[in-house]
Amino acid sequence: PLELDPMWSRNIVALADRDVWKSKRGSLTPFFTIKQVKNLFSTLKQFSEKLVEHLIARSEGQAAVVEMREVCKRLSCDISNTYSFGVNSDSINNPDSEMYTMTDKAFMVPTLYGIRYYVDKLFPKLLKWTGVKVFSDEVRHFFTNIMKQSIKIRAESNFTGLDVINLLLELHKVEKSRADNLDSQVFEDIMAQALILTFAGYDTVTSALSSLIYELTVHPDIQKKLHEEILNTIENFNGILNYDSVMAIEYLDNVIDGKCVTQPPILRTIYLQKLCACIP
Repeated sequence: PLELDPMWSRNIVALADRDVWKSKRGSLTPFFTIKQVKNLFSTLKQFSEKLVEHLIARSEGQAAVVEMREVCKRLSCDISNTYSFGVNSDSINNPDSEMYTMTDKAFMVPTLYGIRYYVDKLFPKLLKWTGVKVFSDEVRHFFTNIMKQSIKIRAESNFTGLDVINLLLELHKVEKSRADNLDSQVFEDIMAQALILTFAGYDTVTSALSSLIYELTVHPDIQKKLHEEILNTIENFNGILNYDSVMAIEYLDNVIDGKCVTQPPILRTIYLQKLCACIP
């Protein structure tokens, strides 16, 4: 119910009102255009380079045992929170990162979160009667403070970030100089959309990336072919790694699509079969 937990109920996934949902969907669409993705690619590249440097440092020139799912979770946390809250937690290099801990508590660790989510979908009045919120008070207070700090910095320094906060401030026609004095409903709306985008990019990317790394490890022939195509494609783009060069790596697209079909990163995915195919 909206009045019980607006931090969850205002997000685009939880909205029950069709007209409001269409309006919110339209407001977030600019964040997923090709132009915006190209703008965000340099940030994604920086995080990827940090990951490689971290793995090299951990190995110190020798073979090392690394829990790749944990590494993928930290990478996903840094990327999703940068795009959603404008905050770089650098959890890859900081094992005690509070941002990583709170993100994990919000979306991954508690089984109760999943129960709350489905109860909210199936029996919304039950949550209202019990007073149970989707997010714990600890998580709510942490991300609320992070959002307030991020908005305050924009108001004081006239900073414009390539993230969902900047997009939603513009859509609500909020002047940057007044951004730290938002109406409560506007603030709750920005919080809800930022959290759902973090959720969408955290668990799914973690699952997809870690399982893909595993498959490439146990299938060295596929790994070799993919590596060769990546090098050849980058060479064709004069050694430049950008959005266009990545999109030109067709075999990479095939590998990722195939992995998402056999092991979807979300709990439930429905596929419509158009052609007969043999999956080994």
